[in-house]
Amino acid sequence: MKHRIAYRLILSASLLLLLSGCASTIVGMVKKQPAFNWTYIPHELKVGDASTYQSFDGSQSWRFEVTDVQDDAYHIKMYWLTADDSVRFLKDLTYYFVVGKDGYVRSSEIEDKSGERTSQRIAGPGEYGYIDNIQPVKLERPEWVDTPLGRYEVNEIIV
Repeated sequence: MKHRIAYRLILSASLLLLLSGCASTIVGMVKKQPAFNWTYIPHELKVGDASTYQSFDGSQSWRFEVTDVQDDAYHIKMYWLTADDSVRFLKDLTYYFVVGKDGYVRSSEIEDKSGERTSQRIAGPGEYGYIDNIQPVKLERPEWVDTPLGRYEVNEIIV
């Protein structure tokens, strides 16, 4: 009986180490991915402005916060509020972006749970996260989007 308990404890500890090793491997891969090169800036932002987003299935949510405003750029912090078990490591990551007022990302860093920051390169042509030739397209007729904060009319989209 004691051997079974010891065996289970050793097995549990081994699995825990394996899973934490997998998470650190995935975090290492995430740090090597390029940051998106552009983001939508809806209007002039100020320190403290924030927005929260949720995945379609509701399993993840994340928040963008403006932490500083310079003459020509915003400093934006992004972090996960919720993440399902398969990607719970995301809650240990915080992104820091410097974004020009035109929406183009100038720099990106990822901070892990140890506090270590890693610079992230910006996506280039042909890479995931790269948007080329950003053009607003007027919709033939407005559409409405319902959010927890209200209903919004959409007259144009970025393609």
